[in-house]
Amino acid sequence: MPISNGFDEALVLPALSARKGWTQPTDASFSPVLSDAVKECLSGLPFNRDHQVCGPALLWQAQPDKTISSDNLNQYLLDLKKANIMDCLNGVFIIDQLIEHPKNIFSKNFRTAYKPIPNTGKFCGWQLNVAEGDFAVKINSIGLIMSGACTVKIYLYNDLIAQPLWTLDVVVPEGRSQTIVNIDDLILHYQDATHKTGTFFYGYYQDQLAAQGVEALDVYLDQFNFYNMVGYQCFEADSNYAAKTFVRQQYQTNYRTYGLNLEMSSYHDFTNTIVRNASQFDRLIGMNMIAKCIEEVIYSPRINGGKVLAQEQLDSLSKLLQGSIQNPNTKEAFAVNIPYRTGLKNKIEREMYRMTQTFIPDDKVFVSIPPVNKDYSDGGQTWNRNDLGMNWGHQI
Repeated sequence: MPISNGFDEALVLPALSARKGWTQPTDASFSPVLSDAVKECLSGLPFNRDHQVCGPALLWQAQPDKTISSDNLNQYLLDLKKANIMDCLNGVFIIDQLIEHPKNIFSKNFRTAYKPIPNTGKFCGWQLNVAEGDFAVKINSIGLIMSGACTVKIYLYNDLIAQPLWTLDVVVPEGRSQTIVNIDDLILHYQDATHKTGTFFYGYYQDQLAAQGVEALDVYLDQFNFYNMVGYQCFEADSNYAAKTFVRQQYQTNYRTYGLNLEMSSYHDFTNTIVRNASQFDRLIGMNMIAKCIEEVIYSPRINGGKVLAQEQLDSLSKLLQGSIQNPNTKEAFAVNIPYRTGLKNKIEREMYRMTQTFIPDDKVFVSIPPVNKDYSDGGQTWNRNDLGMNWGHQI
């Protein structure tokens, strides 16, 4: 699941695209047939009702290809809608996306000594708890060190989901030498389409190592690193390797590394909030589409060269976009004795600011991390966004 601009485009764009669309013009001179995807409009407020400049017939004349097919016009409109949605989202969610730079769970001690971990039929590795809220934790890479060459299958489970969420086969070419594998597709959320809350378990089955005659090597640690967005601890649990399952409700925690080190980073990820509140973007998406359509029309060689609109109409659209000052008596533009008329771009900026304050208010609680071990901590902690500089993520 990729993250871009603080959200997953693959999930956000369909949710917002469905909110507003266009209606099929009834004018016989309009020959293209709009697709269902272009006409989809769950809000009941199509773009051409927001302003006539958004009408499909005018946009048909504004786009550069005078012989455009229905399919290509539909794609043009869908691309225009996508660009409009991205403009709106990038204008609202404008905070820094990266929270924590990539860093490993632990640093190795300067002593180059390793202790084999006996294979006892466990599922073992790292237990991970992701912070609740609009955040994502990315596992960037995994480092393995084993006693000999082998293949290790890494599993990611959530304790609320029976089957693994993700797997990876790692080939370790030689023993007592760390193997690093970069990972691009593993991003963890407190809740997403697969689960709501829950704890993650990231590790391997020792029976697979035993079948190859190798053991994981425990590493002497220099220090554990701390994260703001994820809590973690080492664990091992009784398992059934044949069924690829393990006992999740009861397991042992300790300070063994099980030959695994993870490099993780964290980001803001507003995907779930955006998708669950898609209707809240209707007004902004509509206003911004008017602005984009005005620019499409004003700067269209076919519109200007073909004199489809009179110069007065183009000037009116420009004033709508930028704003103007008028004399109430003469209606002359840019007179000095009349208040400024707010332009559409200024209204859009204000709406973006309003929505930013709605979704990311200054006093919003930034995060609450659940305790990893309830015997150690009586609960998670909450902090204001402005306190992020305080390093309060914990490991047990």
